[in-house]
Amino acid sequence: AVQRYNLDIAKELAEMGVDEIQFDYIRFPTRGNTRDAGYSFDEEKIPKNQVITAFLAQARKELAPYEVLLSVDVFGVMGWGRPEDIQMTGQKIDDLAQYCDVISPMIYPSHFYGPFQSITNPGDQPFFFVSETCRRFSALLEGEEITLRPWIQAFPFGTRTFSDEYILEELRALSQSGARGWLF
Repeated sequence: AVQRYNLDIAKELAEMGVDEIQFDYIRFPTRGNTRDAGYSFDEEKIPKNQVITAFLAQARKELAPYEVLLSVDVFGVMGWGRPEDIQMTGQKIDDLAQYCDVISPMIYPSHFYGPFQSITNPGDQPFFFVSETCRRFSALLEGEEITLRPWIQAFPFGTRTFSDEYILEELRALSQSGARGWLF
């Protein structure tokens, strides 16, 4: 029912003439009491990434007549391709890339909970996390005709060093990343 509702809204917007439909937070819940969540599929038999990918494939099919771009927001950590993250979120980047035009990883250094990659305070390392995450996403997307357009952190959560310079440091990292554009 939720998927149908989202597809109906996307089609309504496409009929109104928007040029891009962006599915934000296209994932399964990852925090809170997730054991209480009830799904309409057998989690033991069907991996979550297949459910998310099937939804996106259906969106591509239903929106094709409108010639709108299709984009998705995903967690920045998905660039690392760790099986536990894929299993938890259902975001398998190479599968999603087949059905969208733009992938926007949310590269918020503060959301790489430390220690991550042996970095105690990831939120204070904007250049490393933006550049390395973009590099990893580019590798995952190699050979795909897709735009990498990341979200970058423009808020002070989880960092002791947030300032205009923090944002400029992220933009410097993007300038050498192969990404096309960015979102704040």
